[in-house]
This record gives sequence, C-alpha cells and structure tokens, in this order.
Amino acid sequence: MRVLMWARVIHNECIFSESDWWSSPVKCIVGGRSMRTRDLVWDPPPMGRIKFNVAGFVMNEIAACGGVLRDDKGVVSALFSGSCTARALEMAVLMEIKEASKMVIELIRKEHVPLIIECNSSTVSDWLKYSCLRPWSFRNLFANIEGSLRRMAEVRIEVTNQGKNGVAKALAKVGLSRNTLFRAY
Repeated sequence: MRVLMWARVIHNECIFSESDWWSSPVKCIVGGRSMRTRDLVWDPPPMGRIKFNVAGFVMNEIAACGGVLRDDKGVVSALFSGSCTARALEMAVLMEIKEASKMVIELIRKEHVPLIIECNSSTVSDWLKYSCLRPWSFRNLFANIEGSLRRMAEVRIEVTNQGKNGVAKALAKVGLSRNTLFRAY
C-alpha cells in the first residue's frame, strides 16, 4: 500500500488503478487520456470521519467479500477479505456491511467517530434506508446490521462506482480463494 501511495506522489501525471495494483503492479497504470480521473480515484471522507469501502464478488455461485477502512488522509486502519455464504451479490454486500460495522465497533470502542460505508449496490442501500423494501429472507441479517449501526455515533451508507471501490473489490476477488475470513487491524 505504501508503494502505491509513493508511486502516486512521484508519478502524479499517471492514473493508477488500485484494483489492478494488488494483482499486477506493472499493469496498474491506466492507459488513455479519455478516462476521467475522478471515476478511478478513491474519495476521502470529510475531515474527522472514517470511510469503509466494501465490495462483493460472485463467480460460479461462490461469493466473496472485501472491505477497507480509511481515515480522511487515506490511511488504512483495517481490512477484511474472504469467502462468504451468500447466495447472491446483494446478500454478499449485506454481509460485508455487517462485518464492516462489527470491525469498526471493535476498533473504535470509546470514540464516537462518524462512519461512511460505501458500496456499489444501490439496491442494498435502498434496503437499508427503507425497511419496507427489504426481502423477508434477510430479516435476521438486517436485524444484526441495525443492532451494530445503532451502537455508532453516525452512519451514512453511500453508493459509489466500482472504480472508486478498487481496493475493496480486489480484496473480494482474492477472498474467493480463502476458506476463512481474513481480518487485519
């Protein structure tokens, strides 16, 4: 991660794709000037807040999840990656949000820092905002998520494009090969 940040500073004219960095650092420079930089670069949260980017990945009916917690300076505080028992991408995203909220509670016990959770599923975001839209089959998962989110000072769920969620998506892809959930603080 430090090398990626260093490369960004030294070569500020280049656009680096974070998701490609984890699989092939040599190929992480995005070619072509037609791409918009703002669509590929992670947006930091407002000052004094933290942001957890989460992403799900489903391939051949196997689901995986990944997430990365950063502060307003972009410093990574925690991350997770692993396979999950989800049957669909939406369920994988819900499980990621549950894991992210659990990790934030463990990491920040006494401080009340506002949290932003970014995912790339507008469906899941709507489910969390409007309880009448939620599928009945996920009711226990929603109850667990709401219980965790109530313990935090302020939580905002935002939807972003996949380019800005590059590290989380790369962690989710790597999670396909894991049997257990990898967590790092």
